Amino acid sequence: MSVSVLAALALAGCRQAEQAEQAPREQRSEQAAPALAVYVGTGRDRLCLAADGKRAGLIVYGTGDMNCSVQGVVGPGDALVPNGDNKCRIPLRRSDGSIELGPVTADCSYYCGPSASLQGKGFRLSPGATPPTDLAGAPLC
Repeated sequence: MSVSVLAALALAGCRQAEQAEQAPREQRSEQAAPALAVYVGTGRDRLCLAADGKRAGLIVYGTGDMNCSVQGVVGPGDALVPNGDNKCRIPLRRSDGSIELGPVTADCSYYCGPSASLQGKGFRLSPGATPPTDLAGAPLC
């Protein structure tokens, strides 16, 4: 056989092997990522909830870029519980594709800048909306 025929056969074999490896990887990533629901509030306010409850996050804005930013999970009693914080619990009141934040205690004030507040914030389910990120662009869910 000529060198060009051998090279063509080797290249074809590599492509088949690459495609065979890629298919399971794509299937694993689809299975590993739970569905994400994104809710939109006033202005740039956003809330996200993973279907499995293992990821949740929100960002709400006050004056300028002052904000409240929380990343955590949905815990018992349907509350957003920030990662590593057992004292702060942000109640989530769900109704017909919307979520309102329940009364937030002073234990959660750490998550808010001077002119921002979680009190009375509401969100509406918005398929296709951009998930929330912090000011540095890191995803909150």
